[in-house]
Amino acid sequence: MEKQQKFNRTAAPLVVELVGLAGAGKTTLTQALTQNNPQIAQKIVLPRRQMNRHLAAHTLAFLPTYLRHFPRLPWFTREEMRGMIYLTAWPEFLGRVHTASPAVQLLDLGPAYRLTFLQEFGSPLTRQPRFARWCEEVVQQWRSRLHLLIWLDAPNEVLLERINQRAKDHTVKARSREESAAFFTRYRTGFERVIQQLASQPDLAILRLDTSQCTVQQIREQVTATLAQYHPTVG
Repeated sequence: MEKQQKFNRTAAPLVVELVGLAGAGKTTLTQALTQNNPQIAQKIVLPRRQMNRHLAAHTLAFLPTYLRHFPRLPWFTREEMRGMIYLTAWPEFLGRVHTASPAVQLLDLGPAYRLTFLQEFGSPLTRQPRFARWCEEVVQQWRSRLHLLIWLDAPNEVLLERINQRAKDHTVKARSREESAAFFTRYRTGFERVIQQLASQPDLAILRLDTSQCTVQQIREQVTATLAQYHPTVG
């Protein structure tokens, strides 16, 4: 683990993000960690009013940029806007969580993933200086909220094999191996940049795991042991 965080639980749970490329094993590990373990929460349900408030705030913040470049630049896609709402609304939610909550809040598609997706694969509006400033503000919000980042990865050929075995569609299924490798490299580079920004918070711990080298049970045991260093009840 790249950094060992000294985290003492007071008014909030340990906030953990699982990040990685498609096929790295995030869903499998999430299921293994949360099964029969009430100390690990997975979902964050945001009230509709809160989501609408953040939607309105983002619309007002970016509308001048959009109008200035209209019609050359399209507006954010629904997926992009939903990700932006989560990125700013989740920290508010986590700041209100109390000690009666589960010990660990596990995030799949959390801040590292969503910021990487927006910055690397977002629509043209995400290339504007206003969006870059917004990303800096979001990173600052998460520096005091995210405690542990678990980065799952595997060699490209392993990822491709796992993706191709799924019924679920994915963009690399229609690409050559060279194109898929470039896609994976772009994501990894984006992850590195965003995680480096988040890791400027000195207490953020980062655990990197190659899921091609261990079984799910072995990875689960290693992650659980890491979580138990913060909350013994998790194990």
